Amino acid sequence: QETLRAWGHLRSASILMAHHFLVHVAPVLARQGADRNPRIFVSSTFRDFREERNLLKQQVEPQINKFAQNRMVRATVIDLRWGITDEQSSKGMTLPLCLQQVEHCRPFFVGLLGQRYGWVPAADAFPGELMQRIPWLQKHVGGSSLTELEIRHGTLEAAIAKDDAYFYFRDAAYAVGRGPDFETTSPEEITKLES
Repeated sequence: QETLRAWGHLRSASILMAHHFLVHVAPVLARQGADRNPRIFVSSTFRDFREERNLLKQQVEPQINKFAQNRMVRATVIDLRWGITDEQSSKGMTLPLCLQQVEHCRPFFVGLLGQRYGWVPAADAFPGELMQRIPWLQKHVGGSSLTELEIRHGTLEAAIAKDDAYFYFRDAAYAVGRGPDFETTSPEEITKLES
């Protein structure tokens, strides 16, 4: 409770998400057996979840590690806003690197979903070796957002326990009037987001 009061200046959606994360995810990490350094992949569109991602990385991660230190567990929240260089992006490595990080973090996956569908990688962003290794990608080439592909790879197309993946859905009213960083306006993307 004290930690949440200290974060009181943040919007309530961020506080609720952080509280749930600390109450439900931290104990699972503290029970870890062989892997003493679990990694938690955070998937969302970037611009509209900046505040929540900052909260997870800068304040929740240290709290999780404080909670789990007596078990000698050190967790890392993986936020790829800082993980992919401009050079890697210009070479078309964004999708392969994101999906590789999802794999490295298994089974831990956190999805943050609001009213934006997100960036859709072009067809040439799907290298042949990636398609061979992950065959279900074939039906998503050039039509699915990076966020959807991360979610599919992290949970829907993977066999993981339901307790290891968490999703947080932002109330649609939060995005109203906040501009294009918070709302998808394309009818096609709205349909994809809803489905």
